[in-house]
This record gives sequence, structure tokens and C-alpha cells, in this order.
Amino acid sequence: MCSKFNPHSAVMMSTMFDDTPAAPSFRIGDCLVDPNTNRIQKNGHDLRVEPKVMKVLEELAAAGGTPLSREILLERVWGDTLVTENSLTQAISKLRKILEDTGDARRVIETISKKGYRLTVPVEVVTRTHTVNGQALSVQETTTSNLWIYIVGLLTIAGFCSLYFFGIFQPEMTTGQKAQSRVWPLTTEPGIERQPTYIANDQMLVFGRDSIPYYSNLFVRDLKTGYDTRLTFGPGVKRFPRYVASRNEVVFVKQHNSKSAIFAVPARGGEERHIADLKIAAAWGMDAFANAEKIAYIDQQSGSDIRAVFLYDGATGLTSQLSKPPADSPGDKFPAVSPDGKRLAFIREDKSRNEDIYLVDLASGKESQLTVHQTRVSGLDWSADSREVIYCMAKAGGPVMLMRMRVPDGEPITLMTSIEGVGFHPSISTQNDKIAFESWVYSTNIYTKSLKASGDSAQAQAFSQSTRSDWNPQYSPDGERVAFISDRSGVPMLWIADAEGQSARSLSNVVLTYRPFPPKWSGDGRFLAIESKVDGQNRIYLIDARTGNIEERLSDATAPGFSRDGKWLYYAFNEDGLRNVWRREIKEGTAEKVTTFGAYVSQESLDGDFIYFSKLKKAGLWRQALDDNSVDLLIAELQTSDTFNWTVHDHGIYYIRRDLTYRPFLYLLDVETQEHRRIAELVATPFYRSFGLDISPDGQTAIFGQASQFESDLMWIAYEP
Repeated sequence: MCSKFNPHSAVMMSTMFDDTPAAPSFRIGDCLVDPNTNRIQKNGHDLRVEPKVMKVLEELAAAGGTPLSREILLERVWGDTLVTENSLTQAISKLRKILEDTGDARRVIETISKKGYRLTVPVEVVTRTHTVNGQALSVQETTTSNLWIYIVGLLTIAGFCSLYFFGIFQPEMTTGQKAQSRVWPLTTEPGIERQPTYIANDQMLVFGRDSIPYYSNLFVRDLKTGYDTRLTFGPGVKRFPRYVASRNEVVFVKQHNSKSAIFAVPARGGEERHIADLKIAAAWGMDAFANAEKIAYIDQQSGSDIRAVFLYDGATGLTSQLSKPPADSPGDKFPAVSPDGKRLAFIREDKSRNEDIYLVDLASGKESQLTVHQTRVSGLDWSADSREVIYCMAKAGGPVMLMRMRVPDGEPITLMTSIEGVGFHPSISTQNDKIAFESWVYSTNIYTKSLKASGDSAQAQAFSQSTRSDWNPQYSPDGERVAFISDRSGVPMLWIADAEGQSARSLSNVVLTYRPFPPKWSGDGRFLAIESKVDGQNRIYLIDARTGNIEERLSDATAPGFSRDGKWLYYAFNEDGLRNVWRREIKEGTAEKVTTFGAYVSQESLDGDFIYFSKLKKAGLWRQALDDNSVDLLIAELQTSDTFNWTVHDHGIYYIRRDLTYRPFLYLLDVETQEHRRIAELVATPFYRSFGLDISPDGQTAIFGQASQFESDLMWIAYEP
């Protein structure tokens, strides 16, 4: 938590956004659209849409039925941000789903061939009343033709009056829910902003900004002027900035070259100061005590890969372990110290990768479990009075929710629900009246690249034409079909298409998570193995690729795959906190352990003599002999982000290697000669983030998933204790 902040050259603010103008709400059919909150109310439901999607709808509404070209919409909505036309296609698709404008007859948003899009229904501005000096100023309902005039009029009135009243939607509520507050932007620049923290009596915000993946720095933003001061420089990832009032410093975790350490930098900028090295390679969270030189952070327990919360005492330089995760748990993350210094909250992950919030009493060291969600929890913070914990969670295939819960025995209450990726790493203001958080917009698509010619001359071609996300493609053994994961139906499920991306269809009704392992084909092309999560438990299913018939095979298992002869089903299993590869006879059901020192993603060699594997959150690719269990490190350059992005082929092992700017290149390892040969650059979009890799059986084509849009802004909503 934060205290006073007094940088010598900072411009302080006295009030926040007190002159923010309000754009008018308007109706399209039976939908009430509020651009200020990026919300659309329909049939009693309150849906939040992405800011860019709302901006597209605003532009179409303001055009009064006149067609707007794709070029104009891209320029007005995305500006200089480098995006593909697919971003606009997706925005239109999402609007049509919300407006129930699907099927062959497009009754609301019409596509005009070679001209663009237009609205075909009237737009009505909703009456708004503002009270100034006891006088009510109303804007009457109007049709689309006068919409823009009234928008300008409202902005003028708002600026003249210098007065704004925050409005709150009041949708029909269910038990455990509260009305959702309006959402306002804190940052709007292209790119990725992360992990906000209020300081200086909420006049300033510390946050991280990614210039490219695995290269980020910290900034301080003056919330009145919008001016940013850069705090850190140089390579590496800087995460979890926290303000230490006693030293007027920002402490943070720096991750670089597979090493992590805690650093500090003056809040007004200056030279970085090293505090302590960590055993763990990745940054999993940190928090600073408000009135003491103590830091709670995540590190590995001695002699294991299990994460735990540790305490660093700056006065003595000593460390101690605070949390005690069980032996079968990957461990803990995201510690948050209560402002009164009495408790620490953190997230614990169980062996099935379910997450819940736990508490530690800092006086007694006693642990207790706060939530029982068994789902993904993506950040938490304390209210300034130490009475509540605010956190973000999402169930498999479900929406992201911003939650609040009284400590220690309250009921979870929903503050905000989103149909998109909104609500990561919340941070409560020092005045206890605002919550800042990350708001993400991302989409992935599948691409192919010909490997017939050497070098990077061939351009990547779109394989999937979905307006939703498609990822993790896998060729069938005969090369005639491709299985992949898609959320075209609204939730991630298994899909299959021909080798050209045509005739796509959903193969089963098993709902997957948003981070599933790629589907794997059996050697005869008859079955596909997939993983899912049901009631908090990882399960592996076999699906008939012809009929879609489903058979559950394993529970508490993940990362499935087949042996070359079809006799074994390989999978990863967490035992005593260490994930290893096991295999089970498909017919007889006999199981045996394959690896011993940790493994996750595995593939058998073509001759069946070796198992190749990568590890979870650890760089590298290994080979183990199945007869004597000897292990060799084959590819040290495989990064943790590419754990899935490799495949065993007749030619050797294809894998993704990245340069200093994170650009992905396809490499081939000849296992016999140990020669690594660069094959091609795998760049299809400006974002480079990869989601799956495979090579066609004939070795002529690479297929891969890549983000077509991947960015975040920092947002805030009002908070009432």
C-alpha cells in the first residue's frame, strides 16, 4: 500500500477527472448503448464490450446510415496502431452477436460490397438530465441524423459547466452481486500496460509498460496531466512495482536471462538499487509493507520447484518463509500485505492448477483459506481499511469477474463481469474509492507458411478465417485434416477442418479451458486426445475423429499424447509437487512413470526408443532413453513461452527460437549430428506471440497460431467500501 509521495518536480492534482465530458447514450432497436462505460444493455442483461468495439459502433451510429469504408474505420478507431483488417472484422462480428444480427439477413449492420459497413436501423439518443445551480438541462431523444449534433452539444455543455456526475447502471441483480460501476480509462496508448499501483494520494500511478515481449520498464503517470516519467531502463522484464514511503522508492522484481532479483528505484527517477537475488527464474509477485522496510515476495522453496511466500527484512537483510504450500502443489503467488500489516493474502495453486486465496496471520503464522472457487485467480489487493480483499477470477470457459470479499468470513460479491479479458491485477487507491486494473484485448488466428523454398521469402497465409480465436493447430498423420482449438461457439472447444482450412466443424461438446494443451492425433488418425477441466479437475478425453464420440480416460492428468505404435497414452501427472510424464496402456490400463526429474509436454521418438519433453515454466528441451532413463539437454534455446511450440518429425525436431526482439524463427535440430538449422521466420502478425506449432507430414508446410491483436490498457472503476 502507498503513503505520501513528494517528488521534487512532479505536478500534483487536486481533483480527478472533474471536467470529464459524457458522451450520450443511444438506442439501437432494443439495445441501450452507453459509450462512457462501454456497455450495452439488452433484454435485462448488462454486457461490457471492448473499447475498440464500442468505438466502431459509435462511428457507425454517427454516420447516420452512410457507409463507412474499412479504411476509414481502421483509421478512426485504431489510429496509428498496427493491426490487421481482421481486428475490424472481429469487432463487427462481436457487435452482430450482441445485436443478434446473425445469419444471412443482416438487419442491423449491413456489409456494403467494396464500400464497408453501415447501420440500417434508426439510432435514438437517450434523454440525459444534468442539474447545474438547481436548473435541469435535458437533451431530448433524437434520430440518427441529428446524433452528432447532440454529441457536440453535450460535450460543450459539459465543458462549460465543469461538472460531471458519475452514473451507475442498475441492472437486475442476483444474490451476491452489486451494480456495476462505470469504467474509465487510465491509459489509452497502443501496446501493453500492466500492474497499476496508486501513489501520491492517488494523484499518480506506477505501472509497467511492455515495448516488446520480455522487455518492459516502469513508468509513473501524473493522472492530472497524463505526463509519464520513465523510472527504469535497459533489458529485462520489470514487474510488480510497489511504493515504499519510508524511502520514497518503487521496489520491483526484474527478470532477465532466466534470473530474477528485487530492485528499487527512486520514485522521481534515478539509479536502480539491487536488494536481493531470487532462486526462481520467473516473477510471481511481490508486495511492500506500508510502514516498514519489509518486502513479501515469491521464491522457490529450498530443494524444490514449489513456490512459497517469503519475507525480506530490509533492516536486517534476513529472509524467512511465510507460507507453507503442500507437497503436491505448484505453490503460491501474488502476495498482498494488508495496510495495517496484520495479514498477508496470496493465491495458492493446487495440483490440478486450480487457484484460491489464502491468508497468513503475520503475528502467529497461521494459514487459512479465504475463497473456495477452484478456478483461475488473476491478482488481488486489500482495501485501504484492511477489511476487504479485491480479486479477479474466471471459471473455465466463463467470463472474467472482479470480486470483493470481507475478511475473514464474508461472502464473495461480484463487482464487475465482462465477456472479454478484463480485470487482471486490481489495485485499490489510497483513498479507498477507486480500483485500477488491466483490461486486455486479444485474438489469435492460425497461419501456414510454405517451407518449400529456403529462407524467409514465403509469406504466411491465413488458415482460419474465424472472427473469434483459433489456436493450437495439429495435422492429422495423413496431412489431410487439421485439429485445433477455437472459441467460435463462445467457449473453447475442439474443431477440425481440412488441410486448406475449409469445412471447419466442432468435433465435440467438451468445453476446454483458455490455456489447454494442443489436441493430439493417434498414429492411425482415428482418435484425438484432449484435456479439459471439470469441477476443478483436469481430465483427458479420447474423441473419435469421425463420429465425435467421447470417452473419458484419465483424471488429474494433463498434456496427453500417443505412442507411435498406439499402445500407450502419454500424459503429465503432478505427484508430490513435481510434474512428470507417465504413460498408460490404452487397452489394459496399466500405468508406469516415465520421467523422474520433472517434465510436462512430451513426444515419443519415431523409433520408440526415446521420449522428448519440455518442462513447465522452465526453458529447454530434453531427451530421455526409455530403456536406461539417461537424460540429455538437447535444445537450451527453447523459451518457457514456447513450451508447446516444438514437434518431432522425420527430419528431426522442429522448434521455435526467438531473437532479442522476440521474433519467432523456425529451427530444425538434426538429432544425430546435433546441428541446429534455421528454416524460416514465422511472423504473420505484428505481435509475434505464438499459440501452437506443427509441421505437415510431408515437411512442406508449417502451421502455427499467432496473436492478431494483443494489447492492454489500464482502467478504473469507483469503489465503495
